[in-house]
Amino acid sequence: MFEDDPQWREKAKKFSKRIREFTSFVDDHVHVGDYESDLPVRVFYHEPCHLRFDKDNSNAAKQIFAKVENVSLVCPDTGSLCCGQGGLVHLGYPEVSRDIFSRVFDQVVLHDVDVVVSSCS
Repeated sequence: MFEDDPQWREKAKKFSKRIREFTSFVDDHVHVGDYESDLPVRVFYHEPCHLRFDKDNSNAAKQIFAKVENVSLVCPDTGSLCCGQGGLVHLGYPEVSRDIFSRVFDQVVLHDVDVVVSSCS
């Protein structure tokens, strides 16, 4: 973006080195035994597409849940699913978005979980 502007190119490089994906940041700061639930909790985790295809951060959320005592992680039987919200698809194509989302919702209902969690915006 700043290829033709040496001053801004260097500033951008320095700034970009300080940026972290939020889930990986949390994973680095949560340790086994830091948190626990008073009761067993079944958590359905919806893995957002932006993390699913990020080789450096794709396991961060699952690693966080593994560190929290009394929490069992439930993932869709079919593997990760798109929720139909990315890129504001739900605004431009609401019917398509609803159809895509229904597959995630069906998995949540099927597994009868206590909590649904996602880092998807």
